[in-house]
Amino acid sequence: MYQSILPQVNIFQQNIEPLSLPDFSELRARLRACCPTKLVRECSRGSDTTTLELHPARPKEAREVMKLYEIIYEGTYPYHEVFDHKWLIQQMNHPDNVFFTIVDHSTGKVVGTTLFQMNLYHQRAYGRGGLIHPDYMGYGLGSALLGKAYEKIIFHSRDFIKIYFTEGRTAHVKIQKISENNGCKPIGFFINKDLYYNERETDILLAMMSADILRSRRQNPQIHPTFKSMYEVIRRFFRLETAKYMDIPVSSKMDTYNDMFEARKDSSGYIHVNFKIMPRSFLQFKINTNTKVAEDAYFQVQDPSEFRYLLNEAISFFRKADVQYFEIYMPVTQPEYQAIAAQLGFIATGYFPGWQRVGNERIDHLILTWLAPNHDIDTSKAVLTRYGSRIRDAVLQQIKMSD
Repeated sequence: MYQSILPQVNIFQQNIEPLSLPDFSELRARLRACCPTKLVRECSRGSDTTTLELHPARPKEAREVMKLYEIIYEGTYPYHEVFDHKWLIQQMNHPDNVFFTIVDHSTGKVVGTTLFQMNLYHQRAYGRGGLIHPDYMGYGLGSALLGKAYEKIIFHSRDFIKIYFTEGRTAHVKIQKISENNGCKPIGFFINKDLYYNERETDILLAMMSADILRSRRQNPQIHPTFKSMYEVIRRFFRLETAKYMDIPVSSKMDTYNDMFEARKDSSGYIHVNFKIMPRSFLQFKINTNTKVAEDAYFQVQDPSEFRYLLNEAISFFRKADVQYFEIYMPVTQPEYQAIAAQLGFIATGYFPGWQRVGNERIDHLILTWLAPNHDIDTSKAVLTRYGSRIRDAVLQQIKMSD
């Protein structure tokens, strides 16, 4: 289906990056110093005792990590970059990543792994989850080894990594409780965004942020009233100030532009799409053809009419390509762009305080989502904590209002 579609079809930036990034060599050295070089635990399995060791991932272990994903997810894991040997080695060698493996000394096999992808400029760390081999579950490895590694990194990097976040599963509540007990709060509820064991599953976005992040936020975010329910929940969680709810009228007229469409497929199967309005406006995102999700969106436009045009073109593309879910992070500084998204059927599925660094300030972002008309919105299988239930209710309230 995708192959048949791909060949056919005063600046406001969603993400503001400095023209030249600072030299992070010192921070990278400090990050390396934060990482434990080795943590060891004796593990009794039946009548046998073995030694398990956590250490920074080594390129020679890449194929073992691939096998671990294959075993745990029974060949159904939808993010195929983890089966790309070259990609794994790049992640292990990347100076801004923290990648651990756990090895059983008796067999030499990798039985656990975890990856943090750091953004040193925005002071964020994204956790891609911790995996433990099924045969080693129930021996305290998550808390005894991965937990200790997390604690060491978080403690020693706290002056330059201010935000830790991850997307957790909702098939069970364990990861949510562990995260909340360690200071995380749920800030997003992504309805049936994921696909595990060939079944749709809702993700929950969990985040922990320092007091510095909350203090340096630009105050009184400007939010379209459509998305009020989401902000009000997050405001109570973090004791934030009252927002300015601004229902700015925007034209529904669709202008036409001289546009271009580009797409390419990478080695992991993602399709990278770029809609352009010449000479310098664009909307970019990538599609996971396994989950039928478009995300990692980034746009640059000169006025709201361009944004409307590009967003509408993307939605038309999604309908042809059977994309079910599109996610875009939207700064809370330009409510007219939020109004356009609301007109086109977007809902707020999350709110990230202090997501983006702009100089000495932090800018909050709404997480806005377009759901295909045939997307499954049944959330009855999601198992949630009390806090997670409040985020879910804020999302479902918007869906109910849009019906």
